[in-house]
Amino acid sequence: MASSFAKVFEQVGQLHKTDDDLTDRLNHRYTVVLLVISITFISAKQFVGNPISCWTPAHYSGPQISYTNSICWLKGTYYLEADRPIIPQHTHNPEFHVAYYQFIPYMLIVLAVLFYAPHMLWRNAGRSIGFDLRLLIQISKRNSEADIKKAASQIHTSLKYNCSKHTFRQHRLNPHLENLVQCSFLRQNSLCTLYLFVKLLYMLNCIYQFSLLTQFLQFSFLNFGYEWLVKITTIIHRKANIEPNDSKWFPRVVMCDFMIRQLGSNQHRMVVQCNLPINLFNELIFMILWAWLIFLTGLTCLSFILSSMIVYSRFGSQFLHKYLNKDNLKVEKHERNRFINEYLGRDGALVLRIIAQNTSDVLMNTLVSTLFKIYSESCEQNDNDDDDHGRISTNGLYSSVDN
Repeated sequence: MASSFAKVFEQVGQLHKTDDDLTDRLNHRYTVVLLVISITFISAKQFVGNPISCWTPAHYSGPQISYTNSICWLKGTYYLEADRPIIPQHTHNPEFHVAYYQFIPYMLIVLAVLFYAPHMLWRNAGRSIGFDLRLLIQISKRNSEADIKKAASQIHTSLKYNCSKHTFRQHRLNPHLENLVQCSFLRQNSLCTLYLFVKLLYMLNCIYQFSLLTQFLQFSFLNFGYEWLVKITTIIHRKANIEPNDSKWFPRVVMCDFMIRQLGSNQHRMVVQCNLPINLFNELIFMILWAWLIFLTGLTCLSFILSSMIVYSRFGSQFLHKYLNKDNLKVEKHERNRFINEYLGRDGALVLRIIAQNTSDVLMNTLVSTLFKIYSESCEQNDNDDDDHGRISTNGLYSSVDN
């Protein structure tokens, strides 16, 4: 498991390898890096330092103090506000109980996996469809004529593979359904459908994080940041008599009670006051995480809406016209439309858009020119094959008539 986690972290750290847009990378790369750094800090404090320190009676020996710190850390504590001097008899009330801090590193690992999972789906499913975008971008960035031609050839092969795959499926259908398949949502849109589905997963994941953290922390995480900022502003301006270190979300000073059993029926309930310095780090980390999730959720929702509009509208392929209209490649309008709409389709336009977002205009100009030449040669070859097929059919007809 450790080697798998190290492998994932190594892939996350490969900043030069890109096969998506900036919003996706903010989700699966930078958010994961932020969470891993937080896990490192909190784990170091928990497993190396002293995450809890309890005030014990003077007659406690060293082992008794160690036991008190250990049992309070494992059992959990409860929070009492400074103006409530009376200790409650039943501390299992969720109003007081604080028992999340032991599991924060594991919770952050779960969040990191949730943010990285859509990217794994995008990479693996994209390659199964026939488009290895990361490989295409790496080949294109070498910026040599042979490599660009190789990338264009791979795009052509992938488009041809997907077109033949859908054609094969059509021949297996009832003739009455063939026209429906011709205009279906999935025809030459496999990659676009996957792309928008992954975008949707990123958006739903960002929204779900607030509900998940609310259930884990036992307070409204969505309102946490706003209330924290109000509190800090109040402390700075001294509008209220608030203890700066007093926090109801991540309390530093808590109470702990536990039972000591002795021989016979003697049971002693011990109540001690403990200090949780680790919550100082936890509060800061979750405040940064709250601000980041607010920003990321808004950006991811906007990205999903814009991507849906771009992919399934004419705007998604408009950027290709400028490359087909260069001086070195003057293409007639009807040829441009046929190349973009019939040959590339939405999947091909999406592939070129992602490559354009991760490379330069000069490279894209060469790539589109090379791909258009491959398309033209393919059209000429298809026309020649149709002519040869027509001659064979005609000769066969005359032979049958003569007989």
